[in-house]
Amino acid sequence: GTAWETLKTYTVPANTMTTNKDVIHIRAEFKSSGTVQNQEARVQFNGSSVATNLIFAGSVSRYIVDVFVSRITNTTGKYETVSTIYQSIFSGYGAVANLSISPQAIAGLDWTANSYVINADGNSVVAGDVICEELQVTYYHKS
Repeated sequence: GTAWETLKTYTVPANTMTTNKDVIHIRAEFKSSGTVQNQEARVQFNGSSVATNLIFAGSVSRYIVDVFVSRITNTTGKYETVSTIYQSIFSGYGAVANLSISPQAIAGLDWTANSYVINADGNSVVAGDVICEELQVTYYHKS
């Protein structure tokens, strides 16, 4: 590709993750326009990629990505990622694989004072060839 473009964005307001073990579930659905191969997609949290290597090549035409960001303390967190790969099959899509990333640490946070940006990005030779059909953010508060 030539450059990353932000397809959808969401800002988590400061003081949203107030209790240890609170979770943000990020779901992004990407698809390829099918006109150019070797397109990429990613999800970023606070400027760092939490879902990468989402490459559209061959018959891979869709990704559904689930990222779970958890508060550990007010200044630390972790994320886990599951990506489902879909291929074009006749007139529809078929799931072919799940890729999981084991928990990864996030440091340098301040959940009470700072807001955090979530981006769904695409990269292709032609801008707009990667489409983010949905960026959904759900909060789960520990009670």
